[in-house]
Amino acid sequence: YFSIDNGVTFAPGQVLPVGKKYQVRLVDALIDPVFKPVYNVDWSASVPKPSDASSQTPEFTMQSSNTLSVVVTGEPYCPLNLATWTGVWSGQEVPGSKDANNITLDGVVPNRLHMDNFWGDGVDVYMDFNPSTSVMDQTLTIPTQTTSEAGVASGTGTYDQCYGTFTINATYVIGSTYNFKYNFTR
Repeated sequence: YFSIDNGVTFAPGQVLPVGKKYQVRLVDALIDPVFKPVYNVDWSASVPKPSDASSQTPEFTMQSSNTLSVVVTGEPYCPLNLATWTGVWSGQEVPGSKDANNITLDGVVPNRLHMDNFWGDGVDVYMDFNPSTSVMDQTLTIPTQTTSEAGVASGTGTYDQCYGTFTINATYVIGSTYNFKYNFTR
């Protein structure tokens, strides 16, 4: 995407005269633009040369001939934004059923969210999202807790802030012990 107003707005294409400065932003079609992911980028093979070859939004000056080239390495990274996780989700138990869940903010405990249909039983379970500094440390936990139907829920998992997905390796003890993977998507 291109910006001609110092990065205030970006659009898919711009008509620019020779000599006009513009900025470029890489966009992944699978990521909602609200997340603004961070990539490891190298724009140094571009002609003309960018202002900063490793910038997320490098500046170029339009020439009569332009070739933008970028090498992307690693995974995109988006810092935790808890508000993006609220709302209706689909949780696929593996093995098991697919459950609709409404996820809400705790309002008291930082980084805590509640789901209203854990294990498809209509019980509330809370989970804590850990703030991250990279793709590799986007983790969450379901602290051991007793549910309203006297079951004991717990688990650990990962989330991907950029792609808006999370997975929990859950355990539910209710008469018997059930271990399952819970994959959440919108």
